[in-house]
Order: sequence, then C-alpha cells, then structure tokens
Amino acid sequence: MAYLLDAMARPAARVLAAAAIVAWLGAGACSANQAWRDPVAMWEDAARKSPGKARVHWNLGKAYFEKRDYDRARAATERALALDPGLTAR
Repeated sequence: MAYLLDAMARPAARVLAAAAIVAWLGAGACSANQAWRDPVAMWEDAARKSPGKARVHWNLGKAYFEKRDYDRARAATERALALDPGLTAR
C-alpha cells in the first residue's frame, strides 16, 4: 500500500492512472451507446437488469409496438400489468 501511495505522488503515475480511468469510463460509455441507439435494445437491456419493474416492461412493450412486433409488445405489456395491475400510460 505504501508503494502505491508513493507511486501516486509522482505526476507521471497520476497521469497514467487518470488515463486508465478515462479509458475504462469511455469503454463503458461506448457499450451503453450501442444499447441506447435502438429503443428496443435499450428497453430489453433495462428489462434484463430490472426484471421486476413494471414501467420497464411497459416501455419495452411500447418499443415493440412501434416496431410492429405485436406478439412481443403484448407479452411485455402483459408482464408490466402483472407486476403492477394499476399501471397506466403516464
């Protein structure tokens, strides 16, 4: 630990650490941008990450509907209503 603190005291080490952090955050942003390009992909990703949230499934159903994928739209909407029977389009 002392070696790490000593190394971080050097300006070159700080620049290298900052560059590594920026590269890591940039890679994450690129990955997210791929999912957010398409509303269906974005909401499918959100549904995988938050399967118990009705609003996510509602919006996924809407995205499917807009792509004219009616079977999936219905399934996603039914899932949303199963999670929250009082859900309405707000």
